[in-house]
Amino acid sequence: MGATHEVTNQVPPLVGHDPVAGDAALAEACVRHADVATLDSLKALGALAGSEQAQEWGRLANEHPPCLRTHDRYGHRVDEVEFHPAWHDLLRTAVEHGLAGTPWRSPEPHAHVRRAVGYLGWTQVEMGHGCPVTMTYAAVPALRAAPSSRSGTSPASPRPPTSSASPSRPASAAWSPAWA
Repeated sequence: MGATHEVTNQVPPLVGHDPVAGDAALAEACVRHADVATLDSLKALGALAGSEQAQEWGRLANEHPPCLRTHDRYGHRVDEVEFHPAWHDLLRTAVEHGLAGTPWRSPEPHAHVRRAVGYLGWTQVEMGHGCPVTMTYAAVPALRAAPSSRSGTSPASPRPPTSSASPSRPASAAWSPAWA
């Protein structure tokens, strides 16, 4: 289908913008509270956050919110949440770039500043996935304060995650916290 008319009242997509380095206040705060090397370590994440691909992930995640399935087609209780693949792309990227639990086990002196700056830049793509990322990050000090409740799973005692796989979601697709 061809264009029906010229659209003149919409701004073009903001592709190629780095929401980390391109945010003067955020970049300055990163350098003030950490150093230039910490800001430089976020270049790849900032470039990805401003990419057309990441913006498409954000659009798809917003158009396809998680869906709770309480029962399968036979009436058996399953209590599964189905996520569009874009949610997995966003979450995987956040975890791979150390925005979840990584700062708690990192030897880097500015790991928490790096995480905060990266989080603020990356979640400009789509904010909904920021909740589980933040919950993972915030759970570590709570678990450390209540060691009897953590059952051996924390950055202080890492172990492989138990599989949350199901017939419709193989073990390889199971998501686990950054410290696992």
